[in-house]
Amino acid sequence: MKKTLIYATVLYASCNVYAEPAVGVFANLPVYNFQAGITKPVAFEMFVFTKKKLNSATIFSTFQMQEKGVFNVACCFDLVDLNPVSVEKILNKYSFDDTLVDSVKGIKGYQYVYNVSYSKQANNKLQKLLMKSHGLDTDIPYLMPAIEIKLLSDESIKGLVSTTPYKIELVKKHVKGSVQKDFYNFNVDGNRTTFSVPLQTGG
Repeated sequence: MKKTLIYATVLYASCNVYAEPAVGVFANLPVYNFQAGITKPVAFEMFVFTKKKLNSATIFSTFQMQEKGVFNVACCFDLVDLNPVSVEKILNKYSFDDTLVDSVKGIKGYQYVYNVSYSKQANNKLQKLLMKSHGLDTDIPYLMPAIEIKLLSDESIKGLVSTTPYKIELVKKHVKGSVQKDFYNFNVDGNRTTFSVPLQTGG
């Protein structure tokens, strides 16, 4: 079992009220139609799965776990549409792609799904690398924990990231069993939220 802690506090203001940041799962999902003999992606989708209903423009950073309990940060992703996406429609639209269907069905713990895109304003080094591979014939699906925060630093995160007013603890666990899963456990000032995803072999 691997554990990594990230402490972050995030400043969000709306009408002079601090809103608790959204946490969840980012999904990069190239769409393949091998059933039709097509070896290149026929579409590309990016989503965030979260328990929080989003009501305004939102920026996410995602976290790629490396060896020895270190996360690299990819920033930033922008919310495309405030209207949630229907999971049923996603599964029906891309029912020919077994990998995509299994990835979406394997994500647990969310209530809302939103389309996101690479930020047009600012992106850090890791994000720029991801952008270069996105849309290529060799693009692969992957899932990462996501937090509503703008972290443009290229430094790996281990330990404490301090801003205010929220402290966010992220713990990634790998649990072995009949079906192997990764668990993303978030603690936002004592409010705990857990998501599970299919095992990610890339970290």
